[in-house]
Order: sequence, then C-alpha cells, then structure tokens
Amino acid sequence: MRDPSDTTLWPNTVSNANSDEWIPRNHDRIRQMRPRLLCINFVNGIEPGRPEKIFSDLITALNESSRYHGYKDPRTPRFLEYSVWRYVDLQDPDGPKGRNSSATPRRKHPRPDFISGSYDGFFTEEFAERIGVCDPNDRKRFLTLKELVDAGYVHEVWFLGAADNIVSWLECVEINPTGISCPCGLALFTAAVATPSRCRLYRHHFLG
Repeated sequence: MRDPSDTTLWPNTVSNANSDEWIPRNHDRIRQMRPRLLCINFVNGIEPGRPEKIFSDLITALNESSRYHGYKDPRTPRFLEYSVWRYVDLQDPDGPKGRNSSATPRRKHPRPDFISGSYDGFFTEEFAERIGVCDPNDRKRFLTLKELVDAGYVHEVWFLGAADNIVSWLECVEINPTGISCPCGLALFTAAVATPSRCRLYRHHFLG
C-alpha cells in the first residue's frame, strides 16, 4: 500500500485503519476518503464478469453520490473514492447454478426460523486461506480478516450471495410470526468492518 502523506486524504501515512481515533479528531479537515474493498462472490454459475460489474457499478454510484450538492455543480469533488483492494471468487467448480457456494460462512446449528449465515465465519483462520493474503512474518499462514482490517488493508467487505432461502442473512430476510423468508435472486451485501466490534454497518442491495 502506498498511502499519501497528505492528511486531508484518508487513508494516509498517519492513519489507515477503521475506527482510528485520528479520524474523528480530524474529520473536519478530511476532503476525501478512499476506502479499500474486499469483494467476494459466493454465487455458483454466475455469468463471467457479472460480479465485477455489479461491484463496479455500485462503486461508481456511491462515489458520484458523495459530491456535495452535485446536482447543482457536477464539478464538485467526490468525497468518497472507493476502490477494490482484492476480488475473491469462491464459486464451487461444479456447484449448482444460482446457489451459494460451500465456501459461504454458515452457522453450524442454525435455527430453522432464523439466519443461517455466519458473520464470525469471515474472521476465521479457515476463511483467511480463502482470502489468500500471506502473513509477511510467517509465510505458512494467511492473515485473517481482523488482521487485514487492523493493518488498514481492508475497510469494507462486499459480498455477492444468492438469495436462495438456504443461506440467509439479516440484511435480506423478513422475520415474522410465520417464520423467515428471503426473496429469490441475487443480493449484494456491504459491510464496514471494524474491531473489536467487527461489523459496524451492513447494507443490503437486492439485485433481482
């Protein structure tokens, strides 16, 4: 990573990780934030290039929407400048099309009327191997998501999942007296990750 020395940009050489106390102390002088994304695809059999385009389109939309009163002056600078730090495709080679791959973090014993996706599963040593970033101090192991966040490599995790009623997440389900339901199709999940609370914000975008 080559973060700028200019402290009106974030991340920079002074501060580069989420939840850094430097951010609220200097929020009024930051002119642009440049979050780095870890983007993951869990959908088996999806058309080649479609996950990357979905991520790219959302990046463009969020970046453009961060212009202050951009509807008045489109030349206004963007406050957000998202970029993909790493894209990881975790499809099963022969997995059923339109279903979530076996690499999707899942609860071991999910309740039938509750979510089955495991948020903690993103932070395990096993999932670190799927992300694939070697520990520079021990080439035999991989950095966990917590370590990547603490080191400032990753600021948000976005993942594409199949809304298939098999793997369900809080962002795409409706929990009601009759149980749990999830719309069919594709769903894009975005999360700003932080430690020790791990996940500060989740958003869900139903893609149909």
